[in-house]
Order: sequence, then structure tokens, then C-alpha cells
Amino acid sequence: MYFIRFVPGETFVFVRAVKPLEFPPAPLTSHRVYERLAGFRSHHPSVGMKGARTLQQLSLTVKRSLHHHHHPPPPLQHSVGIIGAPFSKGQPKDGVECAPNKLRAAGLLERLQQQGCAVKDYGNLTFENVALDEPVKGSKSVRTVGSANQRLSEAVKAVKRDGHTAVMLGGDHSLAIGSIHGHTAAVGPVSVVWVDAHADIHTPLSSNTGNIHGQPMSYLLYELQSKVPPLPNFSWMKPCLSSRDLVYIGLRDVDPEEHYIMKLLTVKAFSMTQVDQLGVARVMEETCDYLWDRSKKPIHLSYDIDAIDPSVTPATGTPAVGGLTYREGIYITEYLCQTGLLSAVDMVEVNPLRGRTEDDVHSTVSTAVDLLLGCFGRRREGNHLPDYSLPEP
Repeated sequence: MYFIRFVPGETFVFVRAVKPLEFPPAPLTSHRVYERLAGFRSHHPSVGMKGARTLQQLSLTVKRSLHHHHHPPPPLQHSVGIIGAPFSKGQPKDGVECAPNKLRAAGLLERLQQQGCAVKDYGNLTFENVALDEPVKGSKSVRTVGSANQRLSEAVKAVKRDGHTAVMLGGDHSLAIGSIHGHTAAVGPVSVVWVDAHADIHTPLSSNTGNIHGQPMSYLLYELQSKVPPLPNFSWMKPCLSSRDLVYIGLRDVDPEEHYIMKLLTVKAFSMTQVDQLGVARVMEETCDYLWDRSKKPIHLSYDIDAIDPSVTPATGTPAVGGLTYREGIYITEYLCQTGLLSAVDMVEVNPLRGRTEDDVHSTVSTAVDLLLGCFGRRREGNHLPDYSLPEP
């Protein structure tokens, strides 16, 4: 708990902790500071206007510092388990299956190691391609997608049980079904931060395209279980996520049916309108406030590269203008890293065949690598290994 003290006739107040902080600490965010200051003011009417102004100044000072200092430092070494998922059948465009090897070729593993991470590469999964996979209730490639996600779920579960933070390199976003399912099977309930231009919360019956990469969230949510019909090769799949443990960031291309579902379930979402209004620092602060108000669960970050504006990441299947800047996208990963709760990451929808030029492909792949590095301690002000010392002459 925090103690706020005002001395009548003086021009200062101070804040001090009166008991040791828990780990990770309960976030004392700027608006909570304001609420506590306001409560203090209402119970101490003798505090004059001068004191009130001082309280307001303190609130602003704490606000500036809390964005960067209310989280504990991350562990000295992250342990990262990488799974390649070269899969494209959740959508119709070839090329996204090439992304895992492209990300590796861009130096992902070496750069993680250079910043002090222990890295184990579990290689690429192989997926069965069902020969006669006719649409079921309007959804395409259901059997292929179902069996691929079952395999991925088992792989993520194994990585988590080996003690690593799981990194799934997609592949299209239908793979989030297996990734999140496997994560919860290994560690129990999780919170999901879904960074994407799209909500991907269509049910199989509400989707106009039938592409399952626009449906994964409906398979995962308890609240939508009754809206998802039985599908071949999905009998293994049971919902594993509450809508109250989900936050969207970066939305700007949401279908009417998805908008209805999100309002029905009161899903927490920060569209690009909110990102513009609040700034990404406030968005991340409120994201963690919302998720932690119930309990601190492991965080699953599902990052679709099309969340970033296509001027930066054009090599993707469904680009949408008006997205996150490079800096905003990186800040999200840095912030979640600093919570100490990031437990699994998806990087999906990088499609090297959708870039018109080599520069398009390079910009998209290198941004995806930088986002992943931000998840594991890379700081833009610079890093050094804990055991580094200057050479002696």
C-alpha cells in the first residue's frame, strides 16, 4: 500500500511504501495515483488550493515515472523455445509458410543469444495436407487446420513443460488456436494480448470468407462455445480462454459480425482510434491494469505482423492502412517483457511472397525479428551482457 502525506503550511507531499512490494508488484498506475490523491483531498478539506495544486503536480510526476518504473526488471536470462509452424491453409494466399525459415535466416536465433537469451530451436513442425478437404458449414480446409493445430498444441505444451517461453513462428493466424490451447494445457489459465489489425473472432457460421485465420478466437473462448458447430479434426479442441482475459490492440478492420460479438462479450479492445487518442504508453498501462485487476496470469502475446502499418510491413496477406508505427509496435513488446509475465509469443502472417520488392520483404521480416527481440529484453537505449567487463590494457 502507498501512503500519501500532506504537511499543512508546507509545499510538499511524498509517497512511500509501507510494506515490501510483492513480485511482480501490483501496478500503481497514474490514474490510480490520481484516484488516491483525490480521495485524500476529499477527506482532508483543510488542504487549501496550494496543497491541491501540489497534489496534482505529484500525480503528474508519478504518472511520468510509472510508465517506466512500476515493473520489476526482467530476469537476467530468458529461456526461449522456438517452434516453426510453416502453415498456410487458414487462408488462401501462398507464401506465409515460408516465414519461419525467413525469420531464422534473418538472424533471429543468433541475435537472441547475443542479448543473453538461452535459445532452443525445436525446428519446423510438419503438417498433414488432407487431400479431400471440402468446406464444412462454409469454413475451408477445416480438417487440415484442425489436425495442424492439434499438432501445434502438443508442441507448445512440450516447450512450456521444458521450461521455456514458447515462440511460435507462423504461418497464418489460424495457428493461434493450437498455440494458445497448448499454452493453457501446460500452465493453466492465461491472459491473451492480441495485437492485430483484425479481431479474428468470427464464428464458422458468421464468416463471409470461410477462412479460419479470421476465426481462431471464437474456437478459444468459453463464451462462444455454443456458436461453434462440431467440425472434423477439432474434437480434441475445447475452449480455454475467458473473454475477460483478452485484450485487443491495433484494431482497424473489424467486420460488423465481429463488432457485434465483441460488444456482446464486452471484450476489452484498443482500436487505432484509442491508440491515437491515448498514446501507446497509456494503452499498455491500461491493458495491464485491466488484466491484473482479476489476477496476474501468464501472458500469451499473439502478434499479427499486419498490426504494423503496411508502409513498414507490406509483405503480409491482409494489409490495412493506418496501423501501428514501428516504434509503437516495439514499445508493446518492451512493455510486456518488463512485466515478467510473458510466457508465450506468436509471430504470424509474415508472407515473403506478398512483398512487391526485396525491400518490402526485408522491412517486414526485420521488423518481425525486432518485435521478437523486444519480447526478450532488447532495449532501444542499448543492452550489454550481465558478465561483460572492459578489457584490461
